Amino acid sequence: MASGSGIGDEAAAGGGSVVVVTGAASALGRRVCALAAADPAVSRVVGLDRRSSTEVVEGVRLQQLELATADLKRAMEGADVLVHLAQGEGLEPEPASGRGVGDGRLAQLVLDAASAVGIEHVVLLSSATAYGAWANNPVPLTEEAPLRPNPGVRFASEKAELERVAADWRDDHPGATVAVLRPTVTAGDEGTGWLA
Repeated sequence: MASGSGIGDEAAAGGGSVVVVTGAASALGRRVCALAAADPAVSRVVGLDRRSSTEVVEGVRLQQLELATADLKRAMEGADVLVHLAQGEGLEPEPASGRGVGDGRLAQLVLDAASAVGIEHVVLLSSATAYGAWANNPVPLTEEAPLRPNPGVRFASEKAELERVAADWRDDHPGATVAVLRPTVTAGDEGTGWLA
């Protein structure tokens, strides 16, 4: 587990893209890191997560840090692509630990750092629950549908806030590309999320 320093000139010298993945120690994060590291167009992959991982992904440098309180600019220096898979932990931050930061606030911190280092390609993990489960939702549900999370479903509200932050960031960075992923619910050997 590497710690502290950013990506640096050695990674940028490789000529390919430098990819930063937040939430890299999760099952999804490890898979994304492995796929990015195997891509010949990628020269370096840096994984950021508050958790350590005993599973070593070849070609990935994992930094253990608290995203809500760390110097993310330093951790992302030299990168051109950000894949933000990390999730917040609640609605209000706890000043001492930084924990309790919601998805929207965490996305804002990560995107601010991305702006500071010149990242122009961003992928964010959201959820279709941000649309809400409403009888009057159009079928099929398209990207033009408004985000209307159901009241009382904090997870959905957090994802809608993350998407609002992402849309504002995209509007402020007209040359940037932003992709929002809303994957289906999956079940696997490594565990099943609460929604499944």
